[in-house]
Parts: sequence; C-alpha cells; structure tokens
Amino acid sequence: LNLGWESEKLLSSGYFDLMYRSPVEMQMDEVAAELFGRIREGKIKRVAIDALGDLERSSIDQQRYADFIYALTQWFAVENVTCMMTTETPELFGISTITEHQVSNMSDNLVLLGFAGEDEIQRRVRIIKTRGSAHDPRSHLLEIGKSGAVVKKAG
Repeated sequence: LNLGWESEKLLSSGYFDLMYRSPVEMQMDEVAAELFGRIREGKIKRVAIDALGDLERSSIDQQRYADFIYALTQWFAVENVTCMMTTETPELFGISTITEHQVSNMSDNLVLLGFAGEDEIQRRVRIIKTRGSAHDPRSHLLEIGKSGAVVKKAG
C-alpha cells in the first residue's frame, strides 16, 4: 500500500509505530498486552485497529470478544488515547447492520464508508453517530485521488 509516505523515515522518527499481527496467528490477549505496553511507554496517543473482524475471528467466544472490545475502549478512555477501529460490513451497497455484538453501541463516533450508484460506482461517506455533538447525517461523495481524499458537500 502506498500512501505517499516515506515508511522508513516515519518509523525511524519515533512519531509512528506499526504493530502487525497475522490474522491466522492472532491472540486477543497478546495483542492487548503488547498494545498496552507500548502505550504505557508514553509515546503513543493515537491507535488505529484494522480490522475488528480479525480480532473477532481470533476469539472462540463471541461474548468474550464483545467484552474485550468494551474493556479496550474503556481502557483507552482512561489512558486518554484516541482509538479508531475499522470493520467491514458484508454488504457492498446497502447495509442492514453496522456491527454485531453491540460494538457500534460502544462507539462514540461511527463513520460509514460505502458505495452508491447504479451506472457509475461512487465512494460515499456518512456520519452515523457522534456522541455529544450534532452532525450532518446525509451521505457525501468521497473522492480519493493523487492529492488525497476530498469529501464533497451533499447537494
């Protein structure tokens, strides 16, 4: 994946840290322990977990998975760490649910990235929920090009 970043420079700067675990060999408790250790070192204030589906598949017990995600979000809040988690929905165009196991209920904010269109597929973005703040619930066009991502106001 090329985001236009100089990966080696970012990693050696100390401002960016990458933790990869194979979804096949992943263990939730080991991921959490390593993540907590890195955060407690004091350098990490923002975390992106991509993707929750991999964590869910690594758990045999679905209730334990839901409890794990809840505990993780609470721990991040206490430690004042911003966390973004991604998940995929099975539907390509229309969706019937955001997440299973009440994970979306635990979230402060929900942003839905999806597709729309019949003749021409368009990327769309919609704010589903922002806890404690007003938001525009309409679907907006999302264009991704060489200069980055641009969200166009709904017409």
